[in-house]
Amino acid sequence: MSAGRYDIVAEKGSTFNLELTYQNSDNTGFEFDTTDGYIYAVRMQIRKSANQVGTRTPVLHITTNNTPTDTTVPDIDTDGLGGGVIYFTAATDGKINIKIPSTTMDDIAPKRYFYDIELYRTDGTDEVTKILKGTFDVEGEVTV
Repeated sequence: MSAGRYDIVAEKGSTFNLELTYQNSDNTGFEFDTTDGYIYAVRMQIRKSANQVGTRTPVLHITTNNTPTDTTVPDIDTDGLGGGVIYFTAATDGKINIKIPSTTMDDIAPKRYFYDIELYRTDGTDEVTKILKGTFDVEGEVTV
C-alpha cells in the first residue's frame, strides 16, 4: 500500500501541531504496542528536495519521544537537527501527534519543502512503512 498524500501549510514563528490517525484496513486504530510483542515508533523528516535523501542533512528530523504505553505528553526537546516531538496518546488508537515549537518554526525559511512520515519497528528489523508524504510549505510572518 502506498503512502497517503497530505500537503501541509505551516507558518513561520508559530507552533505547528498535527494529529494523525493511522488505521488498519478495517478502519480500526493501529496498535503501536502489539499483543505479539512488536513496538513501533514514528519519524518525520523535512527536506529541501524530495530527492535529497542520503545526500544532505534534513531541514528537520523528529521522532517519537515516548513509548506507545506512556501516554504522558512529553516536553519538547531539541536534537542536533532541529526541535520537535512526535508522541502517542494511547497505544491502540492509532493517533500520532506532531508538535514543532515556534522557536524551531522561526528558524525555517519561508518556502516549499518536502516531508514524509514513517512508521518503523523498534526491534532492529528492516520493517519500515511510509505512511504519509507531501509538501511542507512554510509561509512568512508579518508580526515579529
